[in-house]
Amino acid sequence: MKELRDFPAGKYKDQVDAAALPYLTGVGQVAKQAPALVSGMGNARNKVDTTLAPATVGRRTKLARQIFRFAQNRKWLEDNPFLALKIPSDENEDRLVYVPPSVVDEIIDFQNALGDTLESASDQQAGNGTPFGTPSKGVRGTSGAVKRKP
Repeated sequence: MKELRDFPAGKYKDQVDAAALPYLTGVGQVAKQAPALVSGMGNARNKVDTTLAPATVGRRTKLARQIFRFAQNRKWLEDNPFLALKIPSDENEDRLVYVPPSVVDEIIDFQNALGDTLESASDQQAGNGTPFGTPSKGVRGTSGAVKRKP
């Protein structure tokens, strides 16, 4: 293990040079810059963040339920211990955004105008309409194509 570099007294109280740690050997040399510092490195294994998002917990619980249900159906197990376990919500509240109705209306109007333009161009290319998108004869069907009157 490399020796820890001396830091100015009092400035970096509980920080360790990351390049000096055995599992991070070479980090400092690759960057060719000031050493990367990791603070509070007591026992690193115990400081790893092991919390999971509620959606992840829900997905894993659902998978466990399926596996145990399969085992129950095959008569390999008598009980499914995951049946009584409540599943958290799949929705991530941080990703929910309020969209005002005016923005929704603008998007719908834009899509309608774009759709009308594409339909007009399609009709014109097929020879079924005038340059303005109005069919020369016939009635518009649901697909946007022109149906001839019988």
